[in-house]
Amino acid sequence: HIPADAPNASLPNKTCQVKLEDPDDRQWPVKFMMGINSKRAHALPRMRRSMGSGWRNFFEENCLKKRD
Repeated sequence: HIPADAPNASLPNKTCQVKLEDPDDRQWPVKFMMGINSKRAHALPRMRRSMGSGWRNFFEENCLKKRD
């Protein structure tokens, strides 16, 4: 799912912070950089790589699989 305010190729990278919540109402602040390489319009792999350690903590704590 790509958020409606995802940048297009004309915008610079921007760092965002989101809070993920698990079913126990614990919050996981995650910083990530959104940006699109103009040569590669498909930016999702880069976005995922640039997510910080908060995402990894959430991912591991909730036993998520790669495609979740």
